[in-house]
Parts: sequence; C-alpha cells; structure tokens
Amino acid sequence: IDELPPGRTPIKTVVVGEDKRAGVYRGIERELALGRQTYVVYPLIEESEKLDLKAATAMFEVLRDEVFPNRRVGLLHGKMKSDEKDAIM
Repeated sequence: IDELPPGRTPIKTVVVGEDKRAGVYRGIERELALGRQTYVVYPLIEESEKLDLKAATAMFEVLRDEVFPNRRVGLLHGKMKSDEKDAIM
C-alpha cells in the first residue's frame, strides 16, 4: 500500500532524545487539547539488564501518574491478547 485511504490524516512520527522530552510532552498536551490521540512508543515492554533503554511498562506509570495525570493514558503492547488491545484502542 503506497497511499492513505481517502480522508485519512497522515501520521507524524518523531524520534527524540532525552533532552527534548519536556518539549514532546508539551506537544502531546497540545494535540490532546485539540481532541486528538497520541502514542508514545518504547523499544521494550519490560526493563532489560542488558539494554539501557526505557521500557513501556515503567514509562506508562510515569506518563499516567506524573506527566498526564488528568488524561486517559493506556498501555498497549504486542504480548497482549487481541481483545485487550481492542479495549484499549
């Protein structure tokens, strides 16, 4: 598939480092204020002793409790059952 379905808004994907995180969170808040959805993708589901990378499960709690406490924040990953993923989406 090389084109979007008619009327579909293109998705914007951005990769940022730690030093730009606060700005990204402000941008997410702006999008949420406009009624849009946003997604934050992490390379790991659970923390790893071998890799120094952020994990989705740990960062979900930070995003939910500290960064966006007044917003609905969900966790979705590939090890979840389809019905669980559907309920979150």
